[in-house]
Amino acid sequence: MKIVRCKNIRNHFYDADRYAECPQCSKNSSGGAPSPAKVSGANMPQFNNQSGASLPSYNNNFINPSVKHDEYNSSDDNDATLFLDDSTMLLDDSYSRNTQPVRPNPVNTQPPRPNPVNTQPIRPKPVNTQPIRPKPVNTQPPRPMPVNTQSPRPMPVNTQPPRPMPVNTQPPRPMPVNTQSPRPMPVNTQPPRPMPVNTQPPRPMPVNTQPPRPMPVNTQSPRPMPASAQSSEMVKKKKGLLTGWLAVTNGDIKGASFELHVGNNLLGRGNNTDIDIPCDYEGIHAIISYNLESNVFIISPCGDKFIIRLNGQQLMRSALLDAYAVISVGSLDCVFVPLCGSKFTWKK
Repeated sequence: MKIVRCKNIRNHFYDADRYAECPQCSKNSSGGAPSPAKVSGANMPQFNNQSGASLPSYNNNFINPSVKHDEYNSSDDNDATLFLDDSTMLLDDSYSRNTQPVRPNPVNTQPPRPNPVNTQPIRPKPVNTQPIRPKPVNTQPPRPMPVNTQSPRPMPVNTQPPRPMPVNTQPPRPMPVNTQSPRPMPVNTQPPRPMPVNTQPPRPMPVNTQPPRPMPVNTQSPRPMPASAQSSEMVKKKKGLLTGWLAVTNGDIKGASFELHVGNNLLGRGNNTDIDIPCDYEGIHAIISYNLESNVFIISPCGDKFIIRLNGQQLMRSALLDAYAVISVGSLDCVFVPLCGSKFTWKK
């Protein structure tokens, strides 16, 4: 059997071994009915049924769709699978499906075999009943260390007198003396040029002959400030309770003093500091704080541009500030003088 595609209508397929041309097209043209094609058993599809399940049965009128022809492998249908339906089938009958019932799977009615149980007793592990052998002990006395009984060799002594140093008996060479007379410096014999003299009289300055305008005088009495505004101004000027001082002992501002108040006192250079001292870098370099509850002074470093020293030691962390301690900020030394302490506090 050779299944080919019809050249006139692309949907027609026929057996080229039995018909010379498409029987469907010749039927339409002549009006006669073509004889049906029969499929031999050699072209029947074969199935390898190993599972025992029922397979669909086919009669001898089934056309194997896997058969291909050279003309069928055209450019528009590249190795496409051929499917034939009732409208394009040129054979007598279509394949019939199997109407036999499906065989049920066999059911195992035997009970499951029990797992074997080991009835033999467990063998105990062997126990070593032999006593532990003691480690051998060395009863021999230790060997004494060899002693060198030979006298040490004396060091060689140099009995030869030392060689004298060579003495230079030649007189020193005299330094060369310049016998030539020095060259005289050139002298300017020309008289100096006289400076030009301005013979014109100076211009007189203009004189303002108009009388000065009088300044306006405010004859209104000043308005009194309300009590709330006065209290706010006092709060702004008030920094807090005085707790001590910092006295400068060297530098250009030697003898100057700065007040310390309750809370944090910012030590550094700039408008944001409470104690503005002349140093190389701007910013806050240290914080001196006082708490009424604890009644102690604490100094803490702030920033890494400036090195703060307390009594000559670099200040790395917060420390207690004792009376008359020396705080060094760069080349400037300040002595801490406390007001609050064991003898006085604002808490009372």
